[in-house]
Amino acid sequence: MNYDNNENSDKQTKSEKKFFQTLMLFRCTKREWAEQFCKGEIYLGSPREWIQIEEDGNKGQGDLLEGVFLSVPESDDSELVQRMKDRTDIESFSHNGFVFYRRKAVLDLRCLCLYGLNDNVFHKEVDTEGRAHYRTNITRDYFSSFSHINSLEDYEHTEPGEQSVVIVISNPKSFFDRIRLFLLSLGIKEDEIIISPVSYIDRYQRTLNQNTPTELLQKDKAFENQCEIRIIINSKNPQYLEYIRSHKNKLHIGSIEDITEVYDYYFDDMSLERWKSGGMLISLPRAKSMTIETMDFFELEDLLANILGGTVSLTNVPDGAKSWQEKLKMLIDLFYSKFGVVVTVAEDKSVHMYSLSADLLEQARKRHNLDIQCSEFTQHIQDLLMEQKYETAISECKTKTQEQEYRGVAYFCLGKIYSFLQLDYQAIDAYMNAFNCDYKRIESLDGIANVYYNQGKYLKAIEIYNSIQDEKGYDGYIWYNIGNCYLFLGQYEKAIENYDKAIGWNAEDSYAYYNKGDALFNLNDTQQAEVCRQKACEINPNNEYFKQEYKKRDIRL
Repeated sequence: MNYDNNENSDKQTKSEKKFFQTLMLFRCTKREWAEQFCKGEIYLGSPREWIQIEEDGNKGQGDLLEGVFLSVPESDDSELVQRMKDRTDIESFSHNGFVFYRRKAVLDLRCLCLYGLNDNVFHKEVDTEGRAHYRTNITRDYFSSFSHINSLEDYEHTEPGEQSVVIVISNPKSFFDRIRLFLLSLGIKEDEIIISPVSYIDRYQRTLNQNTPTELLQKDKAFENQCEIRIIINSKNPQYLEYIRSHKNKLHIGSIEDITEVYDYYFDDMSLERWKSGGMLISLPRAKSMTIETMDFFELEDLLANILGGTVSLTNVPDGAKSWQEKLKMLIDLFYSKFGVVVTVAEDKSVHMYSLSADLLEQARKRHNLDIQCSEFTQHIQDLLMEQKYETAISECKTKTQEQEYRGVAYFCLGKIYSFLQLDYQAIDAYMNAFNCDYKRIESLDGIANVYYNQGKYLKAIEIYNSIQDEKGYDGYIWYNIGNCYLFLGQYEKAIENYDKAIGWNAEDSYAYYNKGDALFNLNDTQQAEVCRQKACEINPNNEYFKQEYKKRDIRL
């Protein structure tokens, strides 16, 4: 008899963690319970309770097959099945032609179930300007499983405490650490706390899991849309058991309001866009937070620029705004009602503002002054380099990295210094720190790409250039440099493809023409190669570089 043996499922689950990162956690519940949850009152359910919930008619929130470790057809009379029937610590039941076996001991283990939003579910979309967006959806089917409220009308007529909400946990690691540390304080051992994603299998085939309690980390594939992460407490510690009994199955871990937000009803799909800066745009109807109403002036200003530039879809505006024009009008109205600022948008999408309040003018002035100070610091470092005072320049930059306001510009300047001194690894590290500080993100990536290019690591350089395009959009400079990388890799067709894109972007790009000629020459198309080289010389007749035969192609700075 053949079984799908899942006895190593816990090891498999742990190895899977290497391939994705959990960015957020969600939990669907009632508003009353959500408020308690954010205050740190965490209710722990049990498999026995979830079995009862499905028996009462709610399959999404409950699961009749919770805790099953063995499933066999009703006709199975194998020796293994006979042994299971004789054991008093195991219970069985039949369903849809199969017999399912559960260990009684796992049914009362306390657990917490959450939806895990992982980074591998986001798909890349490129807008008309060439900028990349990383988006995903959680369909309404998932949310409807946890609520008896099926329409907005029902929602409006439901008592506030009974209304359905979604808790968003923005820092999974911090959340898990707080629960783990609290459980340890109750005397529970580290290995008695299991925090792991759930795997989904076909329960209606022969399956066997011998490694208890990891059967609780397996569910039927019908629940796959739940993307569940579970905390299982597999302990008989007397202090813990007494605590759970006396606190009615709740942990009181202290407020977690700093990492949680509560969103209102969920009758539509949840749309999420992940920004490279680390932020997340979440759209749910009537969200309590992360809406335009809660943004400050400069956040609104950035959002206005992004929507006009086509880099973000304003999906989290209140109900009623469907078209692009309606969304823009709502944003402009908010500028006026919240800040007393009149905003006009010209036909060329240029923005004009007036009647700024004194406070906003002061904020703008501070931001402008900081920009000037950063420019002055950059010039000062450049002067030190001209005087060949490299150690002094590095020392001053490192000092400035300790000041929050100057951290980004200091790391960026360090990247330039290390690049000049050909200290490649230090340069990459400095540029990456500048990028993470949101300082000159595109220029920082460009610095990293140039380092890899100069090292001859062309595939890595191509990867970074593609990241620049994701941030910046279509650009002939990027295509030209990618073409150069492929030229040195000997992949001449791909080099020509990128040079053609660069020429399509800028028909006067003499360098792209000349290097395309070199790629064609290497493909033995000498006639077209000469045409491209002549075109380059026509565009730039005084360039001595074009007049000489050369093998190496220098990247443009």
